[in-house]
Amino acid sequence: MDDLRQNSRDSARVLAGPRREPPHAERRPPAGTTAVAKPAAPARVVMVVLADDSEVYRRGMRRAIEADERLTLVAEVADGAAALAAIRELQPDVALLDLQMPALDGVEVGCRIRADPPPRRPRLVLVSAFLSDDAAQRARACGMDHQLDKTTPRREICDLLAGPAPNGSDPHVAGPRMG
Repeated sequence: MDDLRQNSRDSARVLAGPRREPPHAERRPPAGTTAVAKPAAPARVVMVVLADDSEVYRRGMRRAIEADERLTLVAEVADGAAALAAIRELQPDVALLDLQMPALDGVEVGCRIRADPPPRRPRLVLVSAFLSDDAAQRARACGMDHQLDKTTPRREICDLLAGPAPNGSDPHVAGPRMG
């Protein structure tokens, strides 16, 4: 965490939240007690890193993410180097990456994350106001999961962030697909 703060002092906002148990963790009653029907477990909350150099876009997406009970914003950063550090340090379920950022662009951040060893592979969503054919091709080659235009309604973006991985599995184990 110190690395993240040091590398991104002016361009990152790390949002601390409660640590959630892994989805496979199951609470069992102590030995000698009788299990009582438990209420339905709350839906799984998806942890999100938001990376965009536009403060206006970040502010709008932050508000949309914070208003969506399915999502938790764990970091908000303004450049690619800070995005890379936040993703590696915080291990979110999904990262929303702007294509054009200082230090590293969103595709380069995605390539570096995909080169990291498993087991956790966050879903990577690329957003851009101007997505060229070359950038889209680079994004697919790096294993970005989705690419979106910045004019996509925030509700649709939040639905994508909160939804299952492209292959229908858990968001932690997304395959490299573009939508």
